[in-house]
Amino acid sequence: MTPLPSTPEDIDTAWLTAALAVRYPGVRVADIEVIAHREITNAHADLRVRYDVSAGAPPRMFCKMLPFADPARRQAIAATGMGLREALFYERLAPSLALRVPAVHVACHDASDGSFLLLLEDLTTTGCTVSDGPTSVAPAAAA
Repeated sequence: MTPLPSTPEDIDTAWLTAALAVRYPGVRVADIEVIAHREITNAHADLRVRYDVSAGAPPRMFCKMLPFADPARRQAIAATGMGLREALFYERLAPSLALRVPAVHVACHDASDGSFLLLLEDLTTTGCTVSDGPTSVAPAAAA
């Protein structure tokens, strides 16, 4: 696969088609819209995807990658290996857990620079409440 995109806007149709084809053989991406993006610890983005052929791939995805606004922070987070561990969690461990975890559509990591890109189920489309950090999940939901 070609190098990982550095920002959500760098995800193009050719890259996304190739990345999704691992789980959705025959998929053909027609267009990608970055609905929103923000930087918390990492960069997060909400994507809307249109397909020529969906092959079962979802129309909305949550994207997580290294932060891009601050190069020093990007390098520091890349050096932790967090992206590799999270990609491996979704690839290897999450399927065996008896708890609700987002479906993973793409989990990529580049060991040469510590970059990673995760495309996960957009939990907001299933009625889930996702904490944004300052706003927490209600105590009853956490219990």
